[in-house]
Amino acid sequence: MSALRRLAARLGVEPDRAELAGAAFPGAARVLHAGDAAWAADAPADALELLEEGTLELELRPHPGGPTLRHEVHAPALLGLPSALDGGPRASAARAVGPARLRVLPRGPLLQALHGAGPGAEALRELILAALWAELSEGTLALRDHLRVRPPAQGLPDP
Repeated sequence: MSALRRLAARLGVEPDRAELAGAAFPGAARVLHAGDAAWAADAPADALELLEEGTLELELRPHPGGPTLRHEVHAPALLGLPSALDGGPRASAARAVGPARLRVLPRGPLLQALHGAGPGAEALRELILAALWAELSEGTLALRDHLRVRPPAQGLPDP
Protein backbone atom coordinates (compact mmCIF):
# COMPACT_ATOMS: atom_id res chain seq x y z
CA MET A 1 0.00 0.00 0.00
CA SER A 2 1.38 3.41 -0.93
CA ALA A 3 2.30 5.98 1.70
CA LEU A 4 -0.48 8.27 0.48
CA ARG A 5 -3.07 5.46 0.84
CA ARG A 6 -1.83 4.69 4.37
CA LEU A 7 -1.91 8.40 5.27
CA ALA A 8 -5.42 8.79 3.85
CA ALA A 9 -6.67 5.79 5.83
CA ARG A 10 -5.15 7.20 9.04
CA LEU A 11 -6.77 10.60 8.40
CA GLY A 12 -10.20 9.14 7.60
CA VAL A 13 -10.01 9.95 3.88
CA GLU A 14 -11.05 7.26 1.42
CA PRO A 15 -7.87 5.48 0.27
CA ASP A 16 -8.98 5.72 -3.38
CA ARG A 17 -8.91 9.51 -3.01
CA ALA A 18 -5.22 9.17 -2.11
CA GLU A 19 -4.46 7.70 -5.52
CA LEU A 20 -6.10 10.71 -7.15
CA ALA A 21 -4.12 13.05 -4.87
CA GLY A 22 -0.96 11.15 -5.82
CA ALA A 23 -1.42 12.20 -9.42
CA ALA A 24 -1.27 15.82 -8.21
CA PHE A 25 1.74 15.05 -5.96
CA PRO A 26 4.44 14.00 -8.43
CA GLY A 27 7.32 15.16 -6.24
CA ALA A 28 10.82 13.72 -6.45
CA ALA A 29 12.01 11.11 -3.96
CA ARG A 30 14.73 12.05 -1.48
CA VAL A 31 16.53 9.31 0.46
CA LEU A 32 17.96 10.08 3.90
CA HIS A 33 20.32 8.07 6.08
CA ALA A 34 20.46 8.08 9.87
CA GLY A 35 21.50 11.54 11.09
CA ASP A 36 20.94 13.29 7.74
CA ALA A 37 19.25 16.68 8.00
CA ALA A 38 15.96 16.94 6.15
CA TRP A 39 15.82 20.71 6.72
CA ALA A 40 17.00 23.39 9.15
CA ALA A 41 14.90 25.62 11.39
CA ASP A 42 14.17 28.99 9.80
CA ALA A 43 14.98 27.60 6.33
CA PRO A 44 12.69 28.80 3.56
CA ALA A 45 9.64 26.61 3.19
CA ASP A 46 10.16 25.71 -0.42
CA ALA A 47 8.34 22.36 -0.44
CA LEU A 48 5.80 20.06 1.11
CA GLU A 49 7.18 16.65 2.08
CA LEU A 50 5.47 13.31 2.33
CA LEU A 51 7.40 11.05 4.70
CA GLU A 52 6.94 7.74 2.86
CA GLU A 53 9.22 5.54 4.97
CA GLY A 54 11.12 5.88 8.22
CA THR A 55 11.13 8.31 11.10
CA LEU A 56 12.21 11.94 11.44
CA GLU A 57 13.02 13.75 14.67
CA LEU A 58 11.69 17.30 14.68
CA GLU A 59 13.39 19.89 16.90
CA LEU A 60 11.54 23.03 17.81
CA ARG A 61 12.58 25.92 20.02
CA PRO A 62 9.34 27.84 20.61
CA HIS A 63 11.04 30.75 22.41
CA PRO A 64 14.57 32.16 22.01
CA GLY A 65 16.68 30.80 24.82
CA GLY A 66 13.91 28.36 25.78
CA PRO A 67 14.15 24.59 25.86
CA THR A 68 14.33 22.60 22.65
CA LEU A 69 11.34 20.33 22.14
CA ARG A 70 11.81 17.06 20.26
CA HIS A 71 9.17 14.93 18.61
CA GLU A 72 9.43 11.87 16.39
CA VAL A 73 7.23 11.62 13.32
CA HIS A 74 6.70 8.23 11.71
CA ALA A 75 5.72 7.50 8.12
CA PRO A 76 3.34 8.22 6.58
CA ALA A 77 3.07 11.93 7.33
CA LEU A 78 2.78 15.25 5.53
CA LEU A 79 5.44 17.66 6.77
CA GLY A 80 6.01 21.38 6.34
CA LEU A 81 2.42 22.04 5.40
CA PRO A 82 1.76 25.43 7.06
CA SER A 83 5.06 26.90 5.87
CA ALA A 84 4.70 25.47 2.37
CA LEU A 85 1.28 27.07 2.07
CA ASP A 86 2.14 30.52 3.43
CA GLY A 87 5.77 30.66 2.33
CA GLY A 88 7.06 31.44 5.81
CA PRO A 89 10.21 29.96 7.30
CA ARG A 90 10.19 26.50 8.83
CA ALA A 91 9.52 26.43 12.55
CA SER A 92 11.48 23.24 13.16
CA ALA A 93 14.59 21.39 12.12
CA ALA A 94 14.32 17.74 11.09
CA ARG A 95 16.76 14.87 10.84
CA ALA A 96 16.41 11.20 9.97
CA VAL A 97 16.44 8.79 12.91
CA GLY A 98 17.26 5.92 10.55
CA PRO A 99 16.80 5.30 6.84
CA ALA A 100 13.95 7.45 5.53
CA ARG A 101 12.40 8.46 2.24
CA LEU A 102 10.62 11.73 1.51
CA ARG A 103 8.60 12.69 -1.54
CA VAL A 104 9.22 16.40 -2.09
CA LEU A 105 6.66 18.60 -3.84
CA PRO A 106 8.11 22.08 -4.43
CA ARG A 107 5.97 25.00 -3.31
CA GLY A 108 5.28 26.35 -6.83
CA PRO A 109 3.85 23.08 -8.21
CA LEU A 110 2.03 22.51 -4.90
CA LEU A 111 0.24 25.86 -5.18
CA GLN A 112 -0.53 25.19 -8.86
CA ALA A 113 -1.98 21.80 -7.97
CA LEU A 114 -4.09 23.29 -5.17
CA HIS A 115 -5.50 25.93 -7.52
CA GLY A 116 -6.14 23.34 -10.21
CA ALA A 117 -9.37 21.79 -11.26
CA GLY A 118 -10.22 18.15 -11.56
CA PRO A 119 -10.41 15.14 -9.29
CA GLY A 120 -6.65 15.01 -8.51
CA ALA A 121 -6.51 18.61 -7.28
CA GLU A 122 -9.73 18.13 -5.32
CA ALA A 123 -8.39 14.96 -3.67
CA LEU A 124 -5.09 16.69 -2.80
CA ARG A 125 -7.01 19.56 -1.15
CA GLU A 126 -9.12 17.03 0.77
CA LEU A 127 -6.02 15.20 2.00
CA ILE A 128 -4.29 18.44 3.05
CA LEU A 129 -7.40 19.67 4.89
CA ALA A 130 -7.64 16.36 6.73
CA ALA A 131 -3.95 16.61 7.70
CA LEU A 132 -4.39 20.19 8.96
CA TRP A 133 -7.49 19.15 10.93
CA ALA A 134 -5.58 16.25 12.53
CA GLU A 135 -2.70 18.57 13.55
CA LEU A 136 -5.13 21.12 15.00
CA SER A 137 -7.02 18.41 16.91
CA GLU A 138 -3.81 16.91 18.32
CA GLY A 139 -2.59 20.35 19.38
CA THR A 140 -5.88 21.16 21.07
CA LEU A 141 -5.82 17.89 23.04
CA ALA A 142 -2.19 18.46 24.07
CA LEU A 143 -3.01 21.99 25.26
CA ARG A 144 -5.98 20.72 27.29
CA ASP A 145 -3.80 18.06 28.91
CA HIS A 146 -1.11 20.64 29.66
CA LEU A 147 -3.59 23.03 31.26
CA ARG A 148 -5.11 20.24 33.37
CA VAL A 149 -1.80 19.27 34.97
CA ARG A 150 -0.58 22.80 35.75
CA PRO A 151 -1.35 24.16 39.19
CA PRO A 152 -3.96 26.97 39.13
CA ALA A 153 -1.38 29.60 40.13
CA GLN A 154 0.58 28.87 36.92
CA GLY A 155 -2.44 28.40 34.66
CA LEU A 156 -4.39 30.93 32.70
CA PRO A 157 -5.99 33.71 34.77
CA ASP A 158 -9.67 33.32 35.58
CA PRO A 159 -11.94 35.54 33.48
